[in-house]
Amino acid sequence: MNLPKVTKSRLSDKVAEILYNQIRSGKLKAGDKLPSELELSEQLGVSRPSVREALNRLMGLGLIVRGTYTCSVAESSDLAVRSAFVPMLLNDWETRDLFEARRLVECNLVRLAVIKASPEDIAELRRVNEKMKRPNLSEQEYWDFDIEFHTTLASMSANTVMITVYDMISTMYHRYEGKVKKLYDVQMTTYSNHKALIEAIEEKDVEKACGIVNRSMSISEEAIYNLNTVTKNEL
Repeated sequence: MNLPKVTKSRLSDKVAEILYNQIRSGKLKAGDKLPSELELSEQLGVSRPSVREALNRLMGLGLIVRGTYTCSVAESSDLAVRSAFVPMLLNDWETRDLFEARRLVECNLVRLAVIKASPEDIAELRRVNEKMKRPNLSEQEYWDFDIEFHTTLASMSANTVMITVYDMISTMYHRYEGKVKKLYDVQMTTYSNHKALIEAIEEKDVEKACGIVNRSMSISEEAIYNLNTVTKNEL
């Protein structure tokens, strides 16, 4: 596979853009095995961490599987929605815009979840949250459960378009949030916020649920703003 050398800019963005264009153009077909991280880094003239970040982003788009095999871009029924987010996923964005979009989508997902949640849905949400109290969890395991909680919550809205939009926004947001979580001891705060949110959903209290979500996002956003000047050239 002949690929151009990458010039200066955010390297992982450039790598993701190159591979995305290879998939969209059909040069990389569904089922094709991608070169290894080492091979890609050598062909593109970038570091392996830059390649890894790019592959993770393409996994978030559903275009590759476990960083090795390409998926057919025609297989995804929500491709049109996902494609609209590609420029934001492959390039920089305004942090404020991302926060506003996340608040808008997540608060409305929560409203729908409160209205539509069944007792079984609430029990599942509680089960996922209780995983976060397991002893000796690694940091990665803990935050995987956090993502599972929010994914489960989004699915309770039963709105496929909003779930897809939320998934895309979360993919972008987690580029920042992962760094914050390594520096701030917010694990038990997260568990407690989730527990309070579950109770609000069970009580069918839309305003209380939205208030909990807004307060939780404010904490994360403040931490991310504090880190933004440090991290923006590292991602």
